[in-house]
Amino acid sequence: MYDQLHAFATRLSRYAAWLGGAMMLFAALMVSADVLARRLFGLTMGGSDEISGYLFAIATSLAFPYALLTRSNVRIDAAYALLHPHVRAALDLLAIICMALFSALVTWRAVLAVGETWNSGARAITPPCKPL
Repeated sequence: MYDQLHAFATRLSRYAAWLGGAMMLFAALMVSADVLARRLFGLTMGGSDEISGYLFAIATSLAFPYALLTRSNVRIDAAYALLHPHVRAALDLLAIICMALFSALVTWRAVLAVGETWNSGARAITPPCKPL
């Protein structure tokens, strides 16, 4: 049962990582097209830098589960491999708990910010003119 769940989560996270990669490619193409259009024709799409920032944030968050499930954090692998399996399991659990707490905190603050800007009807002054 656990193996099937892990395989499903890994497969789902791989698709999410591919989607994030496609978003990054789209953002790079959009910014490149904007730069070329500005340089060659004096035209700008307006907001491509802002949109690419959002795409980067979304793509990054889509890649985190894949990195977690495949243990792709190469910076700690050298020390991690030397630890006893029980210590590794405890550190993995601690990392997941910390990530869950951090995610809950960020989500809570984001919901508060969205509620505040929704109630005030605030809008950004950037070209997309999206609600704050």
